[in-house]
Amino acid sequence: ESAFEDCSSLQSIILDENIISIKEKAFAGCTGIKQLVLPDNLISCSATAFPNSKKYLPINKNYKYEDGMMINTSNEMLLFYSGDKQNVVVPAKVKGIAFRAFYNSNVKVVRLKEGVKSISDEAFVNSGEEVKVILPESIEYIETSAFDSNVKTSVTYTIEAEDTGDSTPHSFKQSFEFYIDNTAPEIKTLKGNGDEITTNTKVVEKSYTYTI
Repeated sequence: ESAFEDCSSLQSIILDENIISIKEKAFAGCTGIKQLVLPDNLISCSATAFPNSKKYLPINKNYKYEDGMMINTSNEMLLFYSGDKQNVVVPAKVKGIAFRAFYNSNVKVVRLKEGVKSISDEAFVNSGEEVKVILPESIEYIETSAFDSNVKTSVTYTIEAEDTGDSTPHSFKQSFEFYIDNTAPEIKTLKGNGDEITTNTKVVEKSYTYTI
C-alpha cells in the first residue's frame, strides 16, 4: 500500500508475473508513467493503485474497463468498480469479485448475473449506506468478511408447480427473492392451470415441485 506513491519521475513499471495483488495508492501520484506492464493473473487491484487506473490497466490486453468495472479477462475477476451508476449489473462473464472491488463506490443495488462463483473478503465493505446485493444461484464461495453491516444480500429461488392430472401437462414457475438471514420466507400459495394449492413450506432449497 502506497509503496511508490508520488514518485512522479517514475516512467516505466513492469510487474513480475508472480504478483497477484496491487494495493491502495501503490503508484498514486506517479504522473510520469509511460509504460505499464501488468501480470496476467491479478486477482485484486485497487481503483486508487494508479493515478488513473481505468486508463492505465487496459493498456494491457487482458484488462478491460466497461460500465465502470475493471475486469481481468484472463481469470474473469472483477477487480474494481469506479463508475457513477448506483444500480450496477455485473455481467455473466465475471466469475469472481475481488478484494474491495466495490470499496468507496456508493452503490445502491448490485446484481450479480448467473456465472459469478466467488466473492472475496471485503468486496462490499464501505460500498454505500444501504446496499442491496442480489446473488445468483451459481455462487459457490463467499468470504465471511465480504459484506459489512450496511449490506443486505438476497437470492432468487424458483418454485415450480406442475399439473400432471391430465394428458396435457401444464407448469407454473414463480420466483421468490429474499434476504439471506436466519428467517426463511414461506411459500403461501401457488397457482397453475386454473387451480391453486396452499402450503407453508419454508424456502430453504433452490427449487420445489408441486402437483396441482
